[in-house]
Amino acid sequence: MDLVKLTRMKPKVKGFKERHPKLFKFFEYIAKTELREGSILEIKVTNPEGRETCTNIKLTAEDEEVLKELLG
Repeated sequence: MDLVKLTRMKPKVKGFKERHPKLFKFFEYIAKTELREGSILEIKVTNPEGRETCTNIKLTAEDEEVLKELLG
């Protein structure tokens, strides 16, 4: 991602955080307490029609470091 795109995204991310404060509090909490090597991170999306899509990853030490940097 280039610097211009990052600059344009900043107000959009701020708005997203304001609309969904619980999500970011959750991310901050798990970054401090739950994200460690061997943890399984699962994401599930349910669309308006009710169809669900789910995926997961088992965190490596490198993943833990990157996620804590992004979320912390």
